[in-house]
Amino acid sequence: MAGISWVASKTIAYYRSKTPDAITSTELKNAGYDLSDQGSGDYYTTDKQVQNDFNRTTGDYQASVDNVNTEYKLATNENLPKGSTISQPWKQIITNDPRDSGYVLGYTTNRNKNWWEFLTQGVKSRVLIAPNLGIQSDVVKQAVFGHEYIHAYHRYIGLMSSYGSRYSNYTESSAYHFTINLLKSRGQDFSSFLNQFYNYGGRFPGVFNWTDAIKNIVNFKK
Repeated sequence: MAGISWVASKTIAYYRSKTPDAITSTELKNAGYDLSDQGSGDYYTTDKQVQNDFNRTTGDYQASVDNVNTEYKLATNENLPKGSTISQPWKQIITNDPRDSGYVLGYTTNRNKNWWEFLTQGVKSRVLIAPNLGIQSDVVKQAVFGHEYIHAYHRYIGLMSSYGSRYSNYTESSAYHFTINLLKSRGQDFSSFLNQFYNYGGRFPGVFNWTDAIKNIVNFKK
């Protein structure tokens, strides 16, 4: 019976892990960021560009993603979950998630190919980054990379399966708490993100503490 219960719990955890987490460009605009096409770069066109910018703005890419069994990829119409697309001409992600209040710049989702892989290798996630992030400022990039990394970490340690319907509010509250603190440290307006923090309940258990997640980003740029 114990074995059957364990398999059943793993099956439930696998299907819960398939729900995506995201941060929207609307929220960044409301926080005072300029998301017009005036960044120093260009739209991302390859995975390597995304990963290089993680290295440059946030921390050591490969060591950091290995720590939480995730990867960062360029979002395309081919690798986005069904119902999500790349918007034209702005190169942001339109999702089918009703929680998203605008176009999405980062999107964390499940990477396990099947139930057996999940059972034997644990939670594997993928962060899909909108091409539009390539033209944004380094602060915006670090905010998005870090926000999504927190979601990947929470998935990695099994919080999605442990907390069920409460997981979304807790992981988003934690990630927005990180975003608020990052903006404060950079002298940026964080009022809109404070609203989002409270919209998701404004609290989270200690196990969701974002500082534990960020510690896994090797050589995090402060």
